[in-house]
Amino acid sequence: MVIKRHLFLEGEKIEKTNYQRGLPSILEQIRDSAVKQLDSLLLEMFDNADDVLFDLADKAHSDTEQSMYFNSMRELRIKRKGMERLFSQSLKNTFHKLQFIEKPPEESNLQELNAQSLSLVHEDELEEDLAFDSMVTKANSHYVAYLIPIVTRMDTLLANHRIDKSNNPINPKSICESFHLASKQLELEIKPKLVLFKLFDRMVISKLDKLYKEVNGYLINEGVLPDLTGYGSVQKKPSLQKRAAADNWQQNENAVTHGADSGADFLGELRSLLSRQASSTQTSSTQTNNESLTDVVDNLQLVKALSALQEGSEQHPVTEHSYFPVSELRNQLEAVLPISTPVSRHTVGQVNDDIINVISMLFDFILDDKNLPDEFKILISRLQIPVLKVAVIDTTFFSKGSHPARKLLNEMAHAGVGWTEDSETGVFGLRAKVEKIVTHIIDEFDDDAALFTEALDEFNDFIKIHRKRISLLEKRMQEAEEGKAKAESARTHAEDALKKIVDNHQLPEVAHKIIFDVWQNVMSLTYLREGNKSEAWQQNIKVAKDLMNSLTVPRTNQLKESLEKNITKLADHIKSGLDSVGYSEFESQDLLGSLEQLHTKVLSGEEVLITLPQENNLVADTETPDEASLPNVDDLSIELTKIENENKEQGKTLLLDEPVSQKKEVAIDADSKDSQDLGSYFDSSLVDNGSMYEDDEIMQLVDELQAGSWFELNLDGKTTRVKLAAIISVVGKYLFVNNTGKKVAEYSRLELILEFRRNKIVQLDDGSLFDRALKSIVSDFRIQKQYRDSGF
Repeated sequence: MVIKRHLFLEGEKIEKTNYQRGLPSILEQIRDSAVKQLDSLLLEMFDNADDVLFDLADKAHSDTEQSMYFNSMRELRIKRKGMERLFSQSLKNTFHKLQFIEKPPEESNLQELNAQSLSLVHEDELEEDLAFDSMVTKANSHYVAYLIPIVTRMDTLLANHRIDKSNNPINPKSICESFHLASKQLELEIKPKLVLFKLFDRMVISKLDKLYKEVNGYLINEGVLPDLTGYGSVQKKPSLQKRAAADNWQQNENAVTHGADSGADFLGELRSLLSRQASSTQTSSTQTNNESLTDVVDNLQLVKALSALQEGSEQHPVTEHSYFPVSELRNQLEAVLPISTPVSRHTVGQVNDDIINVISMLFDFILDDKNLPDEFKILISRLQIPVLKVAVIDTTFFSKGSHPARKLLNEMAHAGVGWTEDSETGVFGLRAKVEKIVTHIIDEFDDDAALFTEALDEFNDFIKIHRKRISLLEKRMQEAEEGKAKAESARTHAEDALKKIVDNHQLPEVAHKIIFDVWQNVMSLTYLREGNKSEAWQQNIKVAKDLMNSLTVPRTNQLKESLEKNITKLADHIKSGLDSVGYSEFESQDLLGSLEQLHTKVLSGEEVLITLPQENNLVADTETPDEASLPNVDDLSIELTKIENENKEQGKTLLLDEPVSQKKEVAIDADSKDSQDLGSYFDSSLVDNGSMYEDDEIMQLVDELQAGSWFELNLDGKTTRVKLAAIISVVGKYLFVNNTGKKVAEYSRLELILEFRRNKIVQLDDGSLFDRALKSIVSDFRIQKQYRDSGF
């Protein structure tokens, strides 16, 4: 019988199915004790929160900031009791869920986190989630020695419900989620909310060791797995270990022999190539003699010997690799195995001998891989023996691309591609995390491949937090750069349009200021708001033309009368423009007064415009405006953000010319430095002709680059690793960041082509390390086979 029950928790709806009996009394006792202790810690935290927020308000740098903290104190005092009740009830609900028989997990539709999905999340929510995830990850890592025995023991208490690290009701995630749910009642800005999260981390989460010790002690006293040792799963009895290893050995032989799937076929091909290579160096008589004289070891003896080598590698400093080339590995195994002959396929079996060769070649590839920093090569190479043990024990190692040991190698390598020494942040850095996991595997791995699953989960949790933080930084940088690019484009369009109107004239000072300072700003903002195909833009053009016409001396009375009428309307338009770009009333009146004096001269017949020779350029013959008088790109970027938000709300669309696509031809000034640099790479006729065409491989490479790709860059004589974070198509700019999300360099398309040609930037391959290694190994063997078959 299926009973459907709904639990309501202040707005949170929890639906459960398949209700079973109530909790065992042991779990009820743990629940009551845990809730009591955590409630007490929360009360203490709230008492301190009031003092902390008051201190922050007292030290605030502005009235706004001070008010924010005072308001937060008031909000917390009002809603504190409700939060306490909600926190306590949510903790109890995590235990209550264990009373239901779990349903089969549904297939997840979640996709990997990417910049596009991040853009849909409000930045404050993202920062809140980052703080939450960071708190959980740190606590999981800190309390792992307590949590695994608790989960193992609690899992034996329920017959129809599995308890693991994901649904342990007292794990840090469950506790943090309860507080996170309670905190949603607070209407706080992100700063005080993060302060509250830090207090919860410091005053609640960091004090969980007492609770966990008591829970483990209580379970032991109640006779729940009192002899459990270590913090892994319960160890199998020796007889079961031997039986499981023997079964794995037989399955391994069968899988390779029959080609269970594509992975097994892959290993099968490797074995075939290896056997052909061996047969070319040995005669059949030698093989027969060897077989009759060789000591043979079983699978368990080989695993035990590998474990001895693994223990020896613990003595190596973490800054040095403990990698054995295949010949040295065989010598080391011979020294610990109960044999009197060299290690070969006759002593360890054909399959194991082939696995030893393949794993050795895999780590040869890793150590030679130019895509990995040396520090990561050293760390990953220390996993040679544990990975070899996995391959010998676990039949699915070569046949499953999702095998945790393979995935761990791939994830570590992928994360390490962009690592640099400068990006390491002490004990919380990427290299430190990899070192910790590698050391844990070397210290703890015996014959249970589940350890690699735990290590993979831990590493993925760490990387998820890291990538979220970096994605947020990259998103902000990209938005800022795109805003600047659009603002610069707007200013350029406005300036070009005004230059055409002014043509070959030298303007009076006041007219020059109005046109190339005030009106250029007005037109830039119009371009950003509505585009250069809009009526507003055309009106701006008309005002600029009217201003130029008003500076021409009228030759007839009729023209003079017309000018006198239009001057008033022109002044109104200019005044409106001055207001729109933030001129004060005093500045506006001063500028319009000067323009009125200029018009008086024109009406009296005085020439104020000077026509320049055709070849002269206005900019060269007029005073260059001060930098401060030019439209500020950052200000325009801020304005652009406001405009885009307004347009979205009102459903408006910018009316712009067709966007400039990636050009198929790069214009080059034949006398420029870039032209001289390119001269050594391109046919001189192309440079003299003023263009380079897209039949060049490097140009095609640059045009096909995708954001997210990693590169090795020589910057000011120092080699560093950078990621292409964004391509700003408006201006053809390529932005590069380091492993922490900080912008390191930016290039135009032409500059990037030059850097590739000078070999100052090289693209790295951050694809699957394991797959790349296996393909490389097979490719090398195929080439060798072709040479042998052709008689070389």
